Amino acid sequence: TGDPFHFMKIYQMQLGRHLAPPWEGFWNSWRGNFESIPRNSLYIWGLNLGYFFLASVTVIAIGLRLRLSYAVYALLVWVLVFCLNFWISVPRHLMVCFPFLLMTAVWVKERPILRKTLIFTGMFLYVLGLIQFSRGWWGN
Repeated sequence: TGDPFHFMKIYQMQLGRHLAPPWEGFWNSWRGNFESIPRNSLYIWGLNLGYFFLASVTVIAIGLRLRLSYAVYALLVWVLVFCLNFWISVPRHLMVCFPFLLMTAVWVKERPILRKTLIFTGMFLYVLGLIQFSRGWWGN
């Protein structure tokens, strides 16, 4: 108690994760695309790599277009997510970063086609997840 980084000790003990430079996590995720089970490699590791680039661009855009406090918060979340020896559940960790959602709102306000694409994609993924859940495939 009293240690704000106690969760890192739990990560180290249970998952083998520890603080590391972002290029180490990038390299481990890149290798994961080619060395893990083929059925899962692109989905798990490729998704993490894609979100790394998307989050990096978004943090820069937040710094240029939104308040400084939002940019600092987004950068701290970026550091906590990507400065680990390997990345796992990157999209889930980035969802709590509300400046990313604010920046997405700014982008879609300026581009109506992007807004329609995001709405359609979100609805499609929602229905796909609902089908998986209803057939009992959600955790598999």
